[in-house]
Amino acid sequence: MSRGRVHAAAGRFAESKADFESALKVVEKLYGRNSFMTISALDGLAFAERGLNDGRLALKHLEEAVSIGEQTFPNGNVIMCKIYNNLGNVAASQMEFDKGARYLKRAIEEYERFFPGDSQWLAVPYVNYAEAMVALGKRDEAQVYVRRADEIAENAMPEGCPDRAACQSSLKELKRILKESTGREEDGKVRLADELHERVVSLMDGRKYADALSLCDQMLEIRDRPGCDPRSRKLSEMGLKGLCLSKVGKTDEGLKLLMEVLDQSIARFGRESADAMILYGNIASVCRDAGDFARAVEFFRKSLNVALVLKKPGSEDVLSNCWALTDALRRTGDLVEAERVARRMLEEARRGRSDDSKEVRFAKKLLDGLRADLQKER
Repeated sequence: MSRGRVHAAAGRFAESKADFESALKVVEKLYGRNSFMTISALDGLAFAERGLNDGRLALKHLEEAVSIGEQTFPNGNVIMCKIYNNLGNVAASQMEFDKGARYLKRAIEEYERFFPGDSQWLAVPYVNYAEAMVALGKRDEAQVYVRRADEIAENAMPEGCPDRAACQSSLKELKRILKESTGREEDGKVRLADELHERVVSLMDGRKYADALSLCDQMLEIRDRPGCDPRSRKLSEMGLKGLCLSKVGKTDEGLKLLMEVLDQSIARFGRESADAMILYGNIASVCRDAGDFARAVEFFRKSLNVALVLKKPGSEDVLSNCWALTDALRRTGDLVEAERVARRMLEEARRGRSDDSKEVRFAKKLLDGLRADLQKER
């Protein structure tokens, strides 16, 4: 564990994680699962995982540490102050603000049990809790804890202390946000929804669809509140939820939601909009993954037709839609039509590109393969 802490302090988080994993195995064998040492090893492991940007796994290990701590120390223990604080921070970083606030408040309660009210140890949890309250739009409560942290940082933390400098930097930013958000609480909700949107997209890019789905409802709930423009991102976010549902095995539910979003999008923006193009492609992808290739062809063709209207000739959107339609046609057995679309893809790929570009080479290879298949069939 000591070596793991040294590695973590130097930013070598992969090495730190390996050390804490080894330490966890040893302490569980020596002291059993319900022990102070196991809690410490799990906390160190979670810190390394945060350094590796694996917040979900860090959250899991800190929740295990809390569960063990509450069994092992039913009357509380100083170590649990830190564990509650760390768990609250990780939960908030994963956009689980309600859970984060709950554990940060628990950390404050434990710190206040073991330390006097003006102790320097209370400044950091006060700041963390204030940040969670800002994220939840609870401005008044955030201001209470900003004032408390400010007093401690100013009066109880020694000059030159790194925690004091970090605390004061965070407090400066919190004060700025609170000042700007006075009378504009709904703006904070919109920002929170936008942050959730970016997090969902990031998780989907990493194929973590179950994690993304858990955030979609929070995001859409905010969009439904007064003060949030329902047209801002809501339709596209409903589409993200539909795609996540299909990726976690709820194909029928996801497809139904995607079709509802498509109908609303067409009614509002028409059939030849960027949103419609994306939705056609997403619906086609869901149908393809479900083995319904004929329907996938129908929607990939619609997506391609919109891309040809909206996008520049030879653009990435045009080429990707050509490829997707060609692949779906091939799977239906319609090699003649697949070869026709592949020829169009090659024409588009050559717009503004040389024949040795990767796009042209890929399109040529695809077309040659289809022509070979057609020759065999004949």
